[in-house]
Amino acid sequence: MSKHVGSFKIKHSRPWLCPLFILLAIIATIALSWYFYPTLLQKHTKSCQQAQQNLEAENAKLQQRSQIFVRAAQVDQEMLEEMRASLREQRNQIILLNQKSDFYQQLATEEIDALTKVIVKSFQIDNEEDDYIYHLTLTQLAQKPEEVKGKITLAITGTEHHQEKKFVMEKITPDEISTQAYQFTYLQSLTGQLVLPTQFIPRQVTIHIIPSDQKQTDKIHFQWKDLQQ
Repeated sequence: MSKHVGSFKIKHSRPWLCPLFILLAIIATIALSWYFYPTLLQKHTKSCQQAQQNLEAENAKLQQRSQIFVRAAQVDQEMLEEMRASLREQRNQIILLNQKSDFYQQLATEEIDALTKVIVKSFQIDNEEDDYIYHLTLTQLAQKPEEVKGKITLAITGTEHHQEKKFVMEKITPDEISTQAYQFTYLQSLTGQLVLPTQFIPRQVTIHIIPSDQKQTDKIHFQWKDLQQ
């Protein structure tokens, strides 16, 4: 109902319409949300699944590459060890050939007693990482060389914490051996590993040659500094 006041037309307001519109808007928003929510959720789920698959594929590639790198490192290490072993064997062969040549030259030039005597032809020590490898070559002086047998032992003297120390063979070998056997006619090369205390400063190595017949033992002294290549 409206009334005319002068030349103006006055309409009565409807205050309930605004809340109604707001309520309808809320209901429509909720309805639309419920309608589109499954679709949005499905899209989001597919997106997450695709991202997970991509990450898994990338992770598989990284693991494969890592395995390739590890294997390559192992192969390099194996090749390095083989090269070291080959070089060590070649060096030992060269040493042996030189020793044989020296032996025959010595037989031709030296006056040899009737008594057979085992002597040290050469002795050297190589430093390999934290350990030492010794190379000892024995020969004999005899008018008529025959097979000789016996054993050798060694001891190292030096200082540790400014105190004089002496280590016998069984204290500085990994297997705690006290002697090493020999048996040869012309010459023989012996090798072994030495493990010295970290704070020990070696000065002298003593090799004791003990023939099986015990007729003539011999001790030979070497200065440590002269044994290093």
